Amino acid sequence: MELFYTPRASVAGGGLVIAGEEAAHIVTVLRRREGDALAVTDGEGALYDAVIVRATRTEVRCSVRGTRAGGGEPSRRVVLAASLLRNPGRFEMLVEKAVELGVAAVQPIVAERTVPRHGRRERWEKIALAAMKQSCRTRLPRVEEPADFRAFLASPWEEGTLRLIAHEQESRTTLPAAAPPGGGGMAVIAVGPEGGFSPDELAAAAAAGYVAVGLGPRRLRAETAAILAVGLLTFP
Repeated sequence: MELFYTPRASVAGGGLVIAGEEAAHIVTVLRRREGDALAVTDGEGALYDAVIVRATRTEVRCSVRGTRAGGGEPSRRVVLAASLLRNPGRFEMLVEKAVELGVAAVQPIVAERTVPRHGRRERWEKIALAAMKQSCRTRLPRVEEPADFRAFLASPWEEGTLRLIAHEQESRTTLPAAAPPGGGGMAVIAVGPEGGFSPDELAAAAAAGYVAVGLGPRRLRAETAAILAVGLLTFP
């Protein structure tokens, strides 16, 4: 199934409108025309069975024949707090794979050993949208602006949220032990930069209620560690 996206505000009165780059792709690349059926999501969990009634390169208008709840979302809502990386392409790949695996939100962070201090949120959001459609998800994950790691630690989370921080030297507590597969609720996992979190940052995280977890016996790249952590938390 090929999935298309339009925001909830563009769905009304038994119809919906797809605009911008998405409309141009439908008309000029896919060559869809009036009468063609489309599967469309609003990124908020709904899936629309739509039929094109008018199509231009800037706007595709559809009638909605049916609406249903989308599937494919994990039972556990996972927030990935991942450090920016030296190579921007590696961080972009991290965002893409995390969304495909079912993450609910990505929070870029800047730790003591993070080399870049800025990022391109607009670019990450486009990657997240494409990954949502490719993996047939119907909930569009949030991608936040980069935040200082210590400020991130002060973020309020709902009661019962699992707070985890990946640490390459942690061998006593593994991620599956701290967060057994198939669980529900919410989990936050923090993954550091190429040089890892500093001892002071690990202490601050522990003081904020974060549990240090290991991801296995091998030394992983930062982006690999983040992707593995999301997979372990979202898959049954």
